[in-house]
Amino acid sequence: CGPLNSIIFGNAINSYGAKDADSVLDGVITQCINMIYIAIASFFLSALCEGCWTAVGERLGIHLRTLYLQAIMKQSVQWFDFNHPQELPTKITSLITKYQGGIGEKVGKIFISTAMFVAGLTVSFVYGWQLALVLIGISPITFLAARMIGFAATRGVEATKKAYATCGGYAE
Repeated sequence: CGPLNSIIFGNAINSYGAKDADSVLDGVITQCINMIYIAIASFFLSALCEGCWTAVGERLGIHLRTLYLQAIMKQSVQWFDFNHPQELPTKITSLITKYQGGIGEKVGKIFISTAMFVAGLTVSFVYGWQLALVLIGISPITFLAARMIGFAATRGVEATKKAYATCGGYAE
């Protein structure tokens, strides 16, 4: 959507170079209507994508809760001596919520982000190959920075999950 908006916005700016005021106005109005169409299509397609992946995440969460409970019920009595039973509901809830969030929301965003990246590179190759080469040169640095942020966030989530499970055990 972003690269397509850039093309339409560029066409609107280019229409300012027309000879008479009527053709300038017609060109800008046409491009504004195109932007409205893109916004409407983007809204509905994003809502559809988000809804589908959320439904998949919810169904997976229900299935995982069932499997997790079945696995706990098959454990021997000694397993419960080492794992505190009062912490198990909190652990199940936190783990399943994490999986639901990962599947439901983030998978769709990965698809959308990848499509935007590919479309942006395509537009930059078509309209200015020099910019495309600069983007390709900077991409490894951007990916490395994103990866480092992801590792830091993962460590924080794991520490929070451990503390949350312990506190949930004390509360029960």
